[in-house]
Amino acid sequence: MKARALRRLPAGMNRTESAYALVLLAARAAGRVVRYRYEGLRLRLAEATTYTPDFVVTMADGTVECHEVKGVRGGRAWVEDDAAVKIKVAAETWPELRFLLVAQFPSGWQARDYSAGGRTWSSLPL
Repeated sequence: MKARALRRLPAGMNRTESAYALVLLAARAAGRVVRYRYEGLRLRLAEATTYTPDFVVTMADGTVECHEVKGVRGGRAWVEDDAAVKIKVAAETWPELRFLLVAQFPSGWQARDYSAGGRTWSSLPL
């Protein structure tokens, strides 16, 4: 068995989230994003249910977005049922925030905007 070098990831992030953090960093350097924070917000959905988006992103125009980052398996975003329900409920409960499900497909990063119904994937708006 070959020894592999361990790659350090930012605290708490998985590899997909870490890769997406680099996308946000580039968008911030280009002036499209003012700031972003990993797990920077916890939203209460019901009595004993909360939702913490992976990233809270403030865009250059002042819009605040919640980005949920998911991996891709078999050409589809890997989203557990409870995560899908939580992001839908959050988008309905907080219409002043924009909720995006983000995944890295072979063709590049794609987003599903749950604030607009979340039915289709489109190029990441960064």
